[in-house]
Amino acid sequence: MLVVLPETTRHQLIHRAGANVRLPLGRDPREEQLQPQRGMNPYVNSRDREQGDGSRVQRPTGIHWRYGLSSCFGDAGTCFFSSFCPCMSYANNKKRLDYLQDQGSGDPEHGCVCNSDCCFHFGLTVCCGLGWVLQLSTRGALRAHRHIEGNQCNDCLAAFFCTPCELTQESRELGYEENSQNFSMGFT
Repeated sequence: MLVVLPETTRHQLIHRAGANVRLPLGRDPREEQLQPQRGMNPYVNSRDREQGDGSRVQRPTGIHWRYGLSSCFGDAGTCFFSSFCPCMSYANNKKRLDYLQDQGSGDPEHGCVCNSDCCFHFGLTVCCGLGWVLQLSTRGALRAHRHIEGNQCNDCLAAFFCTPCELTQESRELGYEENSQNFSMGFT
């Protein structure tokens, strides 16, 4: 059932919500997106925002994963490794992400495959099949660090149903971040 509110009722509802503008029927300017302009990053989504002087500026809302979940075969070695040793792949990704967040650059050792994180993941996987649960925090931290769009539900589905692809996607995203950090510091 569709209910159409008269213009005055709509204005009253909007005014009560704290907005001081009167919206035409069927349109909400807060939901409009600016078209990408020359020089903008195509991976960044943005919504326009009105400043105090009435001008509109774009603010980023997030970027997409640089590599899709189903493009895990683009890095066949990591995909193979993640398929048969997800605990080691998880530990490697976690160490690389921790180093990147702490130091602001790529890990010179390029991660580590056997540490306490690996053992804990292995134990959870062997005992009750719940090693994938540990991957949720790492994926969430990577999304937050890179401002990647997504939510915990999607992270959970990816980790549960597609563990090798999810780990490979994280590894490739970390590799891109590490390479861009090293390049910007002059290390290639």
